[in-house]
Amino acid sequence: MKQHLSQAIVFFILLTSATPIIAQTKIKDGTGAPTTSLPAAGSILELQSTQAGLRMPQVSLTDTKTWAPLLGSGTAATSPGMTVYNTNAGITNTTADANYPALGKGEYYWDGTGWVVKNPVATAAYVEPWYNVATNTGATGNTQNIYQMGKIGIGITTPQSLLDVRGTTKILANPVVQTGSFWNGTSNVNGFEVTTDQASGDVWVGIQRTGPVAPLHLAKPAGNTTGPMLLFSIGGSAIGTISHTATSVAYNTTSDIRLKENINATRYSVADVLKIKVVDYNYKADKSKTVTTGFLAQDLYKVYPEAVTPGGADEKANPWQVDYSKVTPLLVKAIQDQQTEITELKAQIAELKALIKK
Repeated sequence: MKQHLSQAIVFFILLTSATPIIAQTKIKDGTGAPTTSLPAAGSILELQSTQAGLRMPQVSLTDTKTWAPLLGSGTAATSPGMTVYNTNAGITNTTADANYPALGKGEYYWDGTGWVVKNPVATAAYVEPWYNVATNTGATGNTQNIYQMGKIGIGITTPQSLLDVRGTTKILANPVVQTGSFWNGTSNVNGFEVTTDQASGDVWVGIQRTGPVAPLHLAKPAGNTTGPMLLFSIGGSAIGTISHTATSVAYNTTSDIRLKENINATRYSVADVLKIKVVDYNYKADKSKTVTTGFLAQDLYKVYPEAVTPGGADEKANPWQVDYSKVTPLLVKAIQDQQTEITELKAQIAELKALIKK
């Protein structure tokens, strides 16, 4: 009898002592009345308090890819979403999996494969990958000068350089919807585009600019009076350059004797030069109808095809083209032939003069 009485007294003391604690915290589960006991919309459970919080289980995790010391298996259907507060500042990631960084103490949740950090105590790039140059802390403002220690990939998850951009990239002159193409000047805005054809792996650059200033501007600092401005190469071998002096530009094609073989005197002569038709013309697209002197590609091709690049059926998309510089060797050969003939005629005249005098 005394034992039962003492147990009742202890139970009463515990009940009355716990009452203030219970009064501090209210659990809204939506099962009681009045309606103020209902949790906020979208929540099935709400803890209400003005001076107390919810503390997650304190667990010392060893590795971000290891479920232990939690009981059971992390691959169970009920495991993903498990949340704990990690108390181990020395937590590791032995697999070096970038998706599961070990960032010391903080809140982690299990996604079915590893522990994902939510609110790490340690300062790390996982929280904010961009750093403020002035303070070396995570950048939070859009006016800060920033830097990043790792590689940046756009359109690729495994960047191979500090900045690795895959796919089409456009830079426009103003914030409007861009239509048309930079390649042929049909775009409604100025800008340039770097395009990669994912199917073929081909890549090209297009630039469009309205006005007299050149779309592509190559420059060197003052004092750099010699050297190439533009280099062309195939497979690591240079085939030509656009070089400069302090006051002029030269267009150079590789012509090194060490790169040539089967060297013979040309088959062309002054007779071939006489076959080339030189005409005056204007282009149909030229509204001013400016008269130009030159060659007709199809006619020149019949005589000297080395200077002509044949085009396709569409004269606008793929016209025939002439490299006027390649006509120079033919003209030099014609002059040489004429000079040889002049020299021979001079000799004959000298002989005739001698005979007449005799």
